[in-house]
Amino acid sequence: EQFISYGAGFGHGVGMSQYGAGFLSKYNIPYNKILEHYYTGIKLGTMPKTVSYNSLGTDYVQEFYFTKQKTKLENISKSPLKDELKEFSEKNKKPKCYLTIENPNGVSDVEFYINGYYFNQNMGIFKKKILKTEITAYLDEGKNKIIFKPLLEGNKKKALRFYITLGDENE
Repeated sequence: EQFISYGAGFGHGVGMSQYGAGFLSKYNIPYNKILEHYYTGIKLGTMPKTVSYNSLGTDYVQEFYFTKQKTKLENISKSPLKDELKEFSEKNKKPKCYLTIENPNGVSDVEFYINGYYFNQNMGIFKKKILKTEITAYLDEGKNKIIFKPLLEGNKKKALRFYITLGDENE
């Protein structure tokens, strides 16, 4: 006699379906849209990085991936999940990326590079302690790099933080 058991389960009901995510990726849905579908209310981006003065002149670097293209949904009318896929086509906006600089200590000058483009930002002209600006125009398709130079000696006891967020500014 023989006993054969097959199982796949129904999941734990929390989080992302591996099968669903795999299915969506076959329709060219980008990873960030898949994650936002399963985990509502999230904002994707990089971990904040603190920039301060350092006597070694060590740069503060963040690398991240970005897709500049709108998602091209193909053959969704033939899909058994065409209604779910329509949700993605309706929300299909051109991707955007933002750089946020938090400056609670009043650092005056900040030097940084976005993929080789040089920026020297006089932070003293901003009344707010947080500067959020769209940087999509400076990004490449795929891997990108932001380099913050260490703060100048005049800001020795100060620090600021920066991070990247993906998506619409109002989301």
